[in-house]
Amino acid sequence: MRYSDEQILETVNTKDKVLYKRLYDTYYAVLCRYASKLLRRRSGGEEEDIVQEVFIGLWEGDQTFTDVEALTAYLYRSVYNGCANFVRDRKESVAPEEVEDLLPVEFAGAENERAMIEEEYYRQIYLAIDTLSEQRQQVIRKALAGKTNEVIAAEMSISVNTVKTLKKNAYEDIRSQVSKVEFAFFLFLMHGV
Repeated sequence: MRYSDEQILETVNTKDKVLYKRLYDTYYAVLCRYASKLLRRRSGGEEEDIVQEVFIGLWEGDQTFTDVEALTAYLYRSVYNGCANFVRDRKESVAPEEVEDLLPVEFAGAENERAMIEEEYYRQIYLAIDTLSEQRQQVIRKALAGKTNEVIAAEMSISVNTVKTLKKNAYEDIRSQVSKVEFAFFLFLMHGV
């Protein structure tokens, strides 16, 4: 489900327990991907632990936000700091040649900025995908996983032409919900062009 900026801010600013899942649904996966990129590895769950700690800190803190951009910046900065703390605390137990692979990039650096922008594109695209009908979601998710129209058709027990139609309609819906740059990023993900 796609949540409006106002709903997300209301959830954070009022600390509504019932609605807090909105924030989690909106940011959790993308922040885990971001933490994984900072730590430069796919590990045994440190990324998820770091992101969960960020959500707990946000819940327990007294921060309020006037716009989603400020909230987003806060979350990314907090994940970055959590990764940096993880690396600092872990240095003694890691072989010297592995330390370089654990060090996060500079927060203000171009590589980190690019990673943050990319993750925000992913977030916006997946929020748009979540608004599609169930069949369109399935087609797009399978296509993003690299499956061909023929494979998707076989898995869903529909014709290849139906897959193409569902995909075309999904593209139109996604295009109407995201920026031109985000849509271009989505097309890159779909087709690698």
